[in-house]
Amino acid sequence: MFILSISDLLGRVKQPDSISVENTTMPLSILQPHIPDDPLVDMKYFARAGGFSLSHGYDLLKRGEIAQPIRIGRSSRWRTSYVNAWIAEREKQSGTNQSVAKEA
Repeated sequence: MFILSISDLLGRVKQPDSISVENTTMPLSILQPHIPDDPLVDMKYFARAGGFSLSHGYDLLKRGEIAQPIRIGRSSRWRTSYVNAWIAEREKQSGTNQSVAKEA
């Protein structure tokens, strides 16, 4: 007796690269979620990247040393590019640059 698992069956099925709806063909890529090049991150990420505690992060925010976040419902988020620029600015102010050089 030979038993195939569902993953075996799905692996053998050719996945379509487009769909047809009412005589209109659309690529499946338009149905895929778009992940932005500059994702939004929360204070936990910001604090971890900046090397400080969450409570210190909220103190920095209260003192105006961190820009006001983008509000999405009850969530507060910052763009990754802002977090990286903020850290780079702090490094510049302190006279240190500990970023790792990228190999060419």
